[in-house]
Amino acid sequence: MGRGENEKVYDGFLFVARKLGDPDHWVWQLRPSPFRLFWWLLFKARWRAAEYRAPDGTLITVNRGQYAVALRRLAETTGLSLQETRTALNSLKRCEFLTHEVTHGITVITICNYEFYQDPASYSNTPSNKRLTQSQHKPNTLKNISNTGNTGNNYICEENMNAEEKRIFDEWNNHPHIWPKHRQFTTPMRRGVTARRRTLSVDEICKSIRNYGDSTDPFWVDHREVKKRWGLDIFLSQREGGRVDQFLDGPINEKQRHTGKVGGGRRFLSRGTGSG
Repeated sequence: MGRGENEKVYDGFLFVARKLGDPDHWVWQLRPSPFRLFWWLLFKARWRAAEYRAPDGTLITVNRGQYAVALRRLAETTGLSLQETRTALNSLKRCEFLTHEVTHGITVITICNYEFYQDPASYSNTPSNKRLTQSQHKPNTLKNISNTGNTGNNYICEENMNAEEKRIFDEWNNHPHIWPKHRQFTTPMRRGVTARRRTLSVDEICKSIRNYGDSTDPFWVDHREVKKRWGLDIFLSQREGGRVDQFLDGPINEKQRHTGKVGGGRRFLSRGTGSG
């Protein structure tokens, strides 16, 4: 590395688990902004506690595994916009990578399980005796998101899904801009597919899902990734305003939303419209 044999590296080191290099790990499913923030925060988190003076003059303790920073400063140093920074923080919070809170005018970010992953004793060259089940192997790419509003015996095994259900389910999970992803097909999703198939073809439903994911209007981007994060079951049920129908004519941009028109001129369905 071009350094003297006995020369030390200043400012310590960071343990990074090799499993983060697995392309199926949830980290590699992140969008560019949270992916950048993920690595930035790993390197910036305190490796030992320190005192920090907040903007209001209060002296606060920033513990090991924490990072205190103003959001605007964080945005500037990572090259993200302020909105991208907020969205990325919320994405990483949903992945259970971090928590964050504002105290005395400063944002304190805490990396979850920091102590465990920075403890050499947590690492071993001996493989674990625990064997993953088939269902545990599969969802690593979707680990950060669970099924929305569905628990218990609502899960339907993949072999019990029909071809239409599988195609719609895969269309949702494979779109890079749609969140949440789902580990399993559920009874509410099946009901939604059945209800939508009364008036729409499978091609139309899949097209609507793609258009929903491709919509660039901030309203839908925000709801897709931060606020609502409607699951496939809600999207198909139309309980909140006929979303499947809204995206039939194409992705929605900001201008179309403000004019009330979608694609070729179809207007938004009123809240509550739909047979789901």
